[in-house]
Amino acid sequence: MASDDEQHVDHLQDVLYIIRTLERDSQDDEVDQRLKEEAVLGLLALSGSSEGHELITSHLDVLAVLSRARQGVGNVAKAAWDILVNLSAGTTKGGCDCENVLKLMDLNRIVKELKDRREFSDKASAVLSNLSRNERGCAHVLDALMSSTGLGDNTPSGNEVQQGKGANLKWVVDLLCLANSPHSPSLASPVSTRPPLPLLGALLGNLTQNPAAQQALLDGNGLLLLRLLPFLSYQSCSSLRLGIISAIRNLCLEHSRHSLLLSNELDLLPRLLLPLAGPDEFTEEENEGLPLDLQFLPPEKQREADPSGRRDLLEALTLLCATATGRRTVRDANTYLILRQLHSWEADEQAKQVCEALIQILIGDEPSPDMDNLLTVPIPPDIQSQLAANQEQ
Repeated sequence: MASDDEQHVDHLQDVLYIIRTLERDSQDDEVDQRLKEEAVLGLLALSGSSEGHELITSHLDVLAVLSRARQGVGNVAKAAWDILVNLSAGTTKGGCDCENVLKLMDLNRIVKELKDRREFSDKASAVLSNLSRNERGCAHVLDALMSSTGLGDNTPSGNEVQQGKGANLKWVVDLLCLANSPHSPSLASPVSTRPPLPLLGALLGNLTQNPAAQQALLDGNGLLLLRLLPFLSYQSCSSLRLGIISAIRNLCLEHSRHSLLLSNELDLLPRLLLPLAGPDEFTEEENEGLPLDLQFLPPEKQREADPSGRRDLLEALTLLCATATGRRTVRDANTYLILRQLHSWEADEQAKQVCEALIQILIGDEPSPDMDNLLTVPIPPDIQSQLAANQEQ
């Protein structure tokens, strides 16, 4: 009996033969289309397993056929896009197949599919989101996105970003707001009838691990970031909301821009605190010490439901406390009150630990002047080893 690997190879060669034959010679369109659908669906079934994924990505000729098939129409194109989504999800491990997939994905064409809101723009956003999860793929995706600017006639007016890096990701933010904000007046365009693109949140969350993306979104006095802030409390789609929370957490890593992030113009601090606040009752004096948006919250007020979202929000606040100025600003907002109530409510152990550490920063003694920026303090090698060992446990 043939082994599973031999059967997979035979299946792959059969499917490839059918697709190539149909590409080369088309006699009966109806029969050809049906055979092509069966062939691509066979590849789709293979791509759903780790063995099939490895098999497909090791054959550049199959990837080339898929790249052409996705440019078609109907079920063949849809199945080809689904295969690419599966293959791109496998590159998150950073394995040897990543280069093969990236080589034949034609990222510029995928970006165009997304930017033009074509039929498979949701599949394109999934592919880009998957590919950008690891460092190597993120760099490739970011280059492709930043080399494509503007949404043409569908670009929302207002909030123009100054010329610079920010303009290169402006169209991504434009598209995210256009596709996922049903009450936006810019949705008068026919493009508003197309499905939302919630994975753009995850895409931005992945991209902002790269310093170039951080700088791009903070260019132009943070106007792009300002447009993303409402999504911190966006209840219509959790994946979109969590992606934006992750992105803003990553932006807080850019400590040189903390003065901008904590400015009155962006008003980021209350936006980070609001999802962490519950229907807690405070004295009138305590309420008056809170930012206006957090005063006298209604009894039905709920906290961020996802533990990972709460952790990211707490980590963002912790990052903003890296400098003496940041710690003072966070303290002055009566943040401790919100954290105290959150800590007593929190059931997720990891989120609780992050909350405890942040509280200690706020109520503890200030570090010595030579440690003003905690993000730039060198960590001794023995402490680094201990932290790495703790993280692995």
